[in-house]
Amino acid sequence: MTRIIVPDDLTGVAAAASLTQAVLKHLNVASLEELACELEAGYGDGSSVVEKFEAIEFSPGQRELLATYADEICLIRNKPRGRRDVKSRTLAVCDACGGWVVSVGNPPARCQVKLGCGGRVTKPPQSAVA
Repeated sequence: MTRIIVPDDLTGVAAAASLTQAVLKHLNVASLEELACELEAGYGDGSSVVEKFEAIEFSPGQRELLATYADEICLIRNKPRGRRDVKSRTLAVCDACGGWVVSVGNPPARCQVKLGCGGRVTKPPQSAVA
């Protein structure tokens, strides 16, 4: 079984984004939509994406994160190895208000989600695959 370890200091949308990034990278797919298509098309044919996905052991908390933040994490994109048609993008989260923005590259230095917030916006670190 494969486990994905989300950093302990991450919560909410940051934890969900970190988990999603790790899953997409581990499976070498660009998006959750692409993953769903791969699973539907390849189910039962022994494809590596299907086998690798079925080997992931999600904790109940991780399943809840993915369900709770489904609308947000569907915006995340991974640049799969060997593909030039996809740009990586993730969610960057404000450390003060918890607001988030889609980030392709460096996120804004200060929060622009909530007026007057001024918190620091950072990309969450990717979860570890074990």
